[in-house]
Amino acid sequence: TERMRIDSSGNVTKPYQPYLFFRPSCSSSSGNFNLAYETSSRGITVNTSTSKITVSVSGIYMISWQTICTSSSGRNDTFISVNGTSINSCLNEDNGSGYHQRTHSFIWQLYANDYITLSNAYWFTPGGSPGTWGNFSMYLLG
Repeated sequence: TERMRIDSSGNVTKPYQPYLFFRPSCSSSSGNFNLAYETSSRGITVNTSTSKITVSVSGIYMISWQTICTSSSGRNDTFISVNGTSINSCLNEDNGSGYHQRTHSFIWQLYANDYITLSNAYWFTPGGSPGTWGNFSMYLLG
């Protein structure tokens, strides 16, 4: 089975490379994600019952999470944890005007069966889809 292709222009495609995209949310206004919308994945599992994202392949992953909260919510931090240990945090300014965006973007070594959790002190549209205002993605780089 073909796992990688290099065309005559040098473009490389890897149709079996693990990836994940989804729009995380929570049934309450704070805590770990437990709702997933518009999920597309290969080799990475999203389990809303346990609030875990589990990888099946060891390697270096590009991880990105973007979310917002409203102006009335003050400072609210977001956390990404691996196997229960926080590895990346974001905060928003507490200036009381407009929406506040928090964006995580980093590279991290993960091993097969490692799991990620997303925690948010203030979920935009709790109980529903964040629409284009919130998304999470990860991709196995190598």
